Amino acid sequence: NSSLRECHCLMNTKSEFKLPRQLLILPVPFRDESNQPLLPQGVLPPKQEYLSQLYDLEASMQVLSHIGVYPMNNDIFLNTLSRFLRLAGKEQADAWHESVASCLMQIWNSGQGGKDSIRLLDLIPLSDGKWEIPLRARGLVFGIDDKVLSNGLDVITVIPGITKHSVRYRLYIAFGVKEPSLKWVAEKILSSKKKKDLAFSLHSAFFFHENRHD
Repeated sequence: NSSLRECHCLMNTKSEFKLPRQLLILPVPFRDESNQPLLPQGVLPPKQEYLSQLYDLEASMQVLSHIGVYPMNNDIFLNTLSRFLRLAGKEQADAWHESVASCLMQIWNSGQGGKDSIRLLDLIPLSDGKWEIPLRARGLVFGIDDKVLSNGLDVITVIPGITKHSVRYRLYIAFGVKEPSLKWVAEKILSSKKKKDLAFSLHSAFFFHENRHD
């Protein structure tokens, strides 16, 4: 088996033969709903590629580890995610962000480390088009679904549309993002520079009417 370590004997996802140490096993938590890698091969550490999914991992894991093929771990995933977010990750579809949030939630709750790395990732989309790191999440609130009202409050929030049933919502709550209280919204309305704007005034009046008993 030791000679296999220096042999181009295992296939990557393109069916090219590589050295065992050049290949990473992709565990299920790091895959999307289509069983594809959450992170593209191009952002993996230098000279690292994914092992072909044609292999029976359950039957071969002992041999693979003996010749130098190991699973992607949390540290590799988080470092690779950091690179991908800087390159193109933020522009991915909502489904991708949900899958990543699900993976991060598992790491966050695992008690096996990784929180410090997660806290420094650009994960929280803001209403001004920028992204914030979880380390600074405690000063943030979720956006208001009423876009006219939200735009007139003159404050930076998490983008509207992160629904309460989503994994991202639960993850942001774990980071410290808060739901805006009625008092907070009312104070922002009264201090808004757009109080003379007709649409904003109508939406503000509707807000106060709807919450008059709260």
